[in-house]
Amino acid sequence: MNDLKQKIEELLHQSETIRNEETQYSSMGFGSMGVSGPQYDEWLNDILIMSMQLPDNHVMKEVIQDLYKRKNNPSTFKKMCGVLKSLNKDESIMNSNDKEKYELMLQILKSFSNSIKRITSDRYNKREGIHIEDEYDVQDILFCLLKGVYKDLRREDPLPKQAGISSRIDLDVPSEGIMIEVKMIKSTDKDTNKYIKQLKEDITNYSSVDWLKYLVLFIYDPGNKTKDDNDFYELNQVLKNDRRFEIEVILAK
Repeated sequence: MNDLKQKIEELLHQSETIRNEETQYSSMGFGSMGVSGPQYDEWLNDILIMSMQLPDNHVMKEVIQDLYKRKNNPSTFKKMCGVLKSLNKDESIMNSNDKEKYELMLQILKSFSNSIKRITSDRYNKREGIHIEDEYDVQDILFCLLKGVYKDLRREDPLPKQAGISSRIDLDVPSEGIMIEVKMIKSTDKDTNKYIKQLKEDITNYSSVDWLKYLVLFIYDPGNKTKDDNDFYELNQVLKNDRRFEIEVILAK
């Protein structure tokens, strides 16, 4: 579940409490006069803030702003609940929000080499840089960079066995259908073809995971050992006609 959907569902849940605790009734016995109170005011403020995450051209964005201006109108609470229910069923919003987070994650990964200079070579007061030994170091750094984007990011996650063989994905976010496989080409490596072979095998193995939507192949090559970058980028063609997930190849040097 993404953050926007979760927030909408929280607001819907809160509406039941507000309905029960802050509905105002006429002393003359004419039924409900609407909703008012501190919980209601805070709820409306939260809805207005949530609406800022909607696409600029989404019709409900303007509806929410208009209802907020008329929050003292007896019908506003009921109409706002209707808006939340409509948004909760809007798959296009959820998919758009997921895609934006995914694109942000890719941007972070593509900026990896530049970002880590601060800890590997350009440290404060000429302190010794942190040395990245292997792909496990890379995994740890990526986990720290991406945890703020995906709260349920996991590492070394075991996957279902295939042909009796167990495997683990380096980093994944099952709720978003994301898997990240990490490789690091070391200074002692003379042939990068072994990594290409490993990644091809990974693609085949991971293709059996039914929740997979995006497979990211992240290759860190600090020594620029890759002779032809296209050898890696062409991995997005593996199983092209038979797979139901996207492959993104990121080669960081």
